[in-house]
Amino acid sequence: MKYIFYYTFIFLKIILLLFPAKLSAQNINEFAKELDKYIYPITIRPDLDSIKNSLPENLFQDKSIIALGESTHGTKEFNLFRSQLIKEEILKKNVKIITLETDFCSSILLNNYLLSDKIDTLKNFSHIYGIYQTQEIYDLLLWIKSYNLKQPRNNRVNVLGIDMQDPYTISEKIISNFPQLQSIDIVSFKKLEKLKQLFFAQDAKLNKLEIADYKQLSLTLESNIKSSKQIKDTILLSHYVNLLKQTLTLRDYPGFFKKADKSYSDLRDKFMAENVMWLYRQYAHNDKLILWAHNGHISHAKLEGVYRMGYYLKETIGSKYYAMGYLFDEGSVRIYDFITAKKYKNFFYPSSTKNKSAEYVLKKSNSDSYFLAIDKNNSPLLESFFRKYRYTRVIGATYQKNPNKDYYENPIGECFDGFIFFKKASAAENITKIN
Repeated sequence: MKYIFYYTFIFLKIILLLFPAKLSAQNINEFAKELDKYIYPITIRPDLDSIKNSLPENLFQDKSIIALGESTHGTKEFNLFRSQLIKEEILKKNVKIITLETDFCSSILLNNYLLSDKIDTLKNFSHIYGIYQTQEIYDLLLWIKSYNLKQPRNNRVNVLGIDMQDPYTISEKIISNFPQLQSIDIVSFKKLEKLKQLFFAQDAKLNKLEIADYKQLSLTLESNIKSSKQIKDTILLSHYVNLLKQTLTLRDYPGFFKKADKSYSDLRDKFMAENVMWLYRQYAHNDKLILWAHNGHISHAKLEGVYRMGYYLKETIGSKYYAMGYLFDEGSVRIYDFITAKKYKNFFYPSSTKNKSAEYVLKKSNSDSYFLAIDKNNSPLLESFFRKYRYTRVIGATYQKNPNKDYYENPIGECFDGFIFFKKASAAENITKIN
């Protein structure tokens, strides 16, 4: 008799273990069927009509800042589709400013070339972060250059960065754009020159007294700019000084050199949001600005205790901010190999097996690639999906051998206004064709 009870117990235990798995599989299939009712299948083709047929009409009609994300830097399909979308917005919506997650000061060289009447090669392309030095983005910049050459000077497209992590480029820009400083305030000039040299070939660590001294220098520079009558562009120079204050404040945080510290991430994203708004006011002319950055930055939710750039932008302009995430299930990406090769290389990511990730369900759709809007028109079943599957792949600068380490709580229903999904992805291409 005792064996009957024992085997009955084991049988019931197996049933209970299998039941949630069956229920989960049933839910996934239901979610996938529901997705197919609302998605817009997309294609990547050279013609702009592919964008028109892939996204809802007038999707960005009342938007001021359109953020285009990426679950990882270095994905070819992300780059190509965003390039198509950007061309569409430039040609049909008169967008005049594209912003990238790269250093503002270095991007000035690239932007000056894009705005100029020169027709030689994009020699200043290397002055932006390596994540953007790919064939797809090079081709987009060539297209923008060609477009600009056909436009009057006041109607050309700007491409500028929003980051502020390099004290060397910032101090160098202040010195080169404020030559009068040496005669106006020699003490401030020498301090700024010292800061520039300090960061010329290394990522120096400043102590508290040095940071306080350089912050005071920033205030003195602001005063000098206001009192000088010889500066041609006080607005741009004042922005350089503000970038200096930002980078010094970042270095005042203990977590700066860890780069993964939450206070560092929060502060950097806050500053990037401020810089996006400054660029919008200076260049968008009350129209639209396109922002190209990682999904984690454009998200307008609080993620793991950190307010991201998108959160600050949403707080500033409300519904006029639109965040479009980009996700993929499996494939190769181009990221930097810090361990062995010390260069950008391709890494393969398998299909998602994390059963709490959005990708685990999104790959079940009948479409290989598609757009889904996240709005009040979504069904209760999709709302349930957004609540239940709260993790997405977030690939940073380093390859993880354990793919589960690349998933973070990043709920798409809270972070984005819509998203693009690719079942298969391929690595962004290194530049091989130069015109």
